[in-house]
Amino acid sequence: MSYLYNASISPISKAAEMELAKEAADGNKKARDTLIRANIRYALSYAKTFYGQGLSNEEVDAEAVIGLIKAIDHFDYSRGTRIITLAKMYIMNEIVAARNKSGYVQRQSDDRLRMILKINKALKKINTDIKQSELVEELAKKTALSPKLISELMQESLPCVSLDSPLNTEENSSILSSLQDSTTNTEEEALFEYQKEELLKSLKTLNPIEKEIICMSFGINKLNKPYSLIEIGSKLNLSKQYVFYVKTRALNKLKHNMDAMAA
Repeated sequence: MSYLYNASISPISKAAEMELAKEAADGNKKARDTLIRANIRYALSYAKTFYGQGLSNEEVDAEAVIGLIKAIDHFDYSRGTRIITLAKMYIMNEIVAARNKSGYVQRQSDDRLRMILKINKALKKINTDIKQSELVEELAKKTALSPKLISELMQESLPCVSLDSPLNTEENSSILSSLQDSTTNTEEEALFEYQKEELLKSLKTLNPIEKEIICMSFGINKLNKPYSLIEIGSKLNLSKQYVFYVKTRALNKLKHNMDAMAA
């Protein structure tokens, strides 16, 4: 996956993305290439959701990039949404299609999909520090589903949360996305180091388990690679759904803390 990250560039603003999308729609190949490179990290972050489901990680990453390119080629800038919003659908379709061809089939009924959406919606409303043993019970109260069913559904399908993805607003990209940058521009390197320093300060505001999960998820603090939810859960003896919950909670805390620093 490193060669794909090396092909990427720093995330761009929504305004810049819209302008490039207009140029790409008019046949500007350079603008199209820039859009691809600016969104590779988004695509790879989302692709991690599908690790361990019938394809190798490298195959998943490759399908994610194919989906990203197709999304950019079909992107309608007049709608005012970000490319990654459309790309997620294309990426999922490419990965699922490749996975099914490999003989691995995991289908969900309409009823189960509705329940998964209900659980995900309730999960976003649980912002307090809650223990793993209490999370499913709390979700059961909010969704009126059985704890056993909730555990099964969450194991089957967990949404992706990425440091590259905007948190709360479409317009603002997270400062954490810059951690994967490999630019050699002196001015940008200085900005990167400043942002990294501010991020590490903000990490100190997290509790120990939140900090550990964030560092493992994104290869921060001397870790040489990001870990998937399953890998983190295995190393910390936690369930995948609880790792996802803590990760989401920690990202929201970081977003709040970083915004406060910038104010």
